[in-house]
This record gives sequence, structure tokens and C-alpha cells, in this order.
Amino acid sequence: MALAQPEPFPFAPGSPILTGSGVVLEGGRQIITNRHVVEGITTLYVRNGTGHVRKARIAKVSNEDDLALLEIDKAFPEGAVTPIADIVQPTAGRAAIVMGYPLISLLGDEQPALTEGIVAKAAGLGNDPNTFQMTTKINKGNSGGPVFDKRGHLLGVAVGKTDSAAVYQKTGTQMEDMNIGIKGGRILAFLGKTAAAVSTPPEMSLEDLYQQMLPRAVLIVGQK
Repeated sequence: MALAQPEPFPFAPGSPILTGSGVVLEGGRQIITNRHVVEGITTLYVRNGTGHVRKARIAKVSNEDDLALLEIDKAFPEGAVTPIADIVQPTAGRAAIVMGYPLISLLGDEQPALTEGIVAKAAGLGNDPNTFQMTTKINKGNSGGPVFDKRGHLLGVAVGKTDSAAVYQKTGTQMEDMNIGIKGGRILAFLGKTAAAVSTPPEMSLEDLYQQMLPRAVLIVGQK
């Protein structure tokens, strides 16, 4: 149940913090995010989209992918988690909907933002097989946030975007931003899980998807 006012983080007002996004996994005690979101962090807290705060610690980081696994001190309820069976591989043309907490000093931090696009290519830059390209807009703070399809399957997590200015400087070509996610299959491998039979619920409207996934998308806040 959403709180009338989100629980506050236990940091002194004005103290420097680092932020990112993540998604709650089956069991309610683990959160997947990007490794670069939590590198060097000593004090970590998370807050889900319904306003509940948990203390977290880094349980595991990947040496192959930009992934990290957090464990929290008190489980989120079962209805606020992403089942392992809902983690799937992205395919070109599929809806790619990112939930996360970008630019919180400007856009606010009480609930996640939603952006919509499609999987543009089921491979990353340079045909990287572990990532995928999407047209969905992301900004600083979206890193580690879930990428869902309209059935609520987790296609992966957002990880970054192309540097259009650097591309122009190097090639003289002005390109549109292309945004990158880490594939669901890499998340499963990192967790030591195998792909399960995937459910096929009906597609949801964006309004319904947002409400259903709201408890699963977390804001990660830390200090070094």
C-alpha cells in the first residue's frame, strides 16, 4: 500500500548523496541494479515507489556485466517483487518501458518516472551480445532501473546512453541518442538462475503497468 508521505532517508539535509535506480526481485529481499551505481558506497538505502525505505548492503557484483545485487534488511511484500519467471530476453520491436528516478534534484524523488519506447536492436553497441539498444529515453539516475514490456516482463535494466557529442567529434556525424540496457538473460546468469516458462498475461495500458510495477521500482541512495 502506498504511503501518504514517503518515508524519509536517514541522511542529514544537504549532505552529499549518490543515487540510482533498481528493481525488487522474487522473495522481496534482493534488488538488482548497476555496479556503477553502488561502487565505492559504504551506506546504502532504498525506497520503493510506494514510499517504503529499507537499509541495504552490496551482496554481490559482476565482473563481466555492469550489475550488482543488493540485499535489504526487511523484505518488501510479495506483491512488490519481480518473479524470476518474468525475466526474459528483449527482442527487436518489443515495447521497452523504463521506470526509474532520473535527475531527482530537478524532477523529484517521491515516485519513479516512466518513459516509453521500443527495443531497437537486440544487441548493444558494436553488436555486444549482452546488451540491447532501445529508443526509450533515459537520464542520469535511471541507471539500474527496470525495463519492462507491456505484459510486465523484465527485459533488463537500463545502463547508459551513447555520447552524441563524442560521436560527432570523432566522426563528424550528428546522431540521435541511443539508450542501452543489460539483457534479462545476463541478469539470470548473474543470479545463477535459468530461464523458466514465461507467463503470457494480457498487455496492460501504461497507466495500469505503472501502478502494478510501482512497488517494484526502487530509488537507491548512498553515501561514500
